[in-house]
Amino acid sequence: MKSNVLGRVSMCLKGLLSLSFLSASAVTYADSAVWKVSKNNDVIYLGGTIHALPSTAYPLPKAYDIAYGKSQEIILEVAELNHPDVGAKALAHGVYQNGVTLSSKLSPSTISSLDKALGGYGLNLASVDILKPGMLMAQLTMLELQRAGFESGGVDSFYQAKANEDAKPVLGLETIDEQLIFLTNLGKGNEDTFIRKLLNDLPESKEKMKELLLAWRNGNMNQLEKVFNQETKENFPDLYQSLVVKRNNAWIPKIEQLFGDKNTEFVLVGAGHLSGDVGLLKQLADKGYKLEQM
Repeated sequence: MKSNVLGRVSMCLKGLLSLSFLSASAVTYADSAVWKVSKNNDVIYLGGTIHALPSTAYPLPKAYDIAYGKSQEIILEVAELNHPDVGAKALAHGVYQNGVTLSSKLSPSTISSLDKALGGYGLNLASVDILKPGMLMAQLTMLELQRAGFESGGVDSFYQAKANEDAKPVLGLETIDEQLIFLTNLGKGNEDTFIRKLLNDLPESKEKMKELLLAWRNGNMNQLEKVFNQETKENFPDLYQSLVVKRNNAWIPKIEQLFGDKNTEFVLVGAGHLSGDVGLLKQLADKGYKLEQM
């Protein structure tokens, strides 16, 4: 039983990265989702990622290879997903303890809808009932991405592997513990509403992913907002705060610390973190950094 849970939790962690599709923007961009960020002759590169891609998405836009080639360090959201302790940490954080179950926090109608939806993935309620809402969302997101053909590694995993081959250091903006805490707090206190939104969104995810892929390749932040962010900001502001705002605000000082050293860094985060009033690009611009889209 424990090994099955570990396998599902591992899938959830990979799926968590796929949740970073939210975006907010008031500006239209073109070309690619990579920016050169500079201040006082010091440079870093900031790239928006899609965390799962179809094989047809490769090769990636040239701007990514250019930024990678000019950088000595790679910075990801999390750099520890392959650490041997991840499974145990995920099990500790991501499942209910002491007999508590997800279904105990859901209405009968939501339980019925969830069990029916799980059947479409070859699962049933008993197989996921110990998962917390955020973990379940991440798992089903990952399964839906695979069903839509997004089975290849994303931009971040591609460059993590490349950096390992080239002996370039890979660092993270968040630790695995921070990401697990974030993930397991999703839906806490409003489990029924959270799961109903999840079930409502899943059938539309395939088409949204296709639109996302096109918008990402063109660096079109307005389209990313339209597809993935508008409804969440308006109808689920707490979720938007957790997924985007709080994390962006925590990352900005860490990104600023990259300036002033001898290295050039390539920072890769979910594309939804780049634009909008609280996006990384605007926050950096407001602090006097020069932004150039590549």
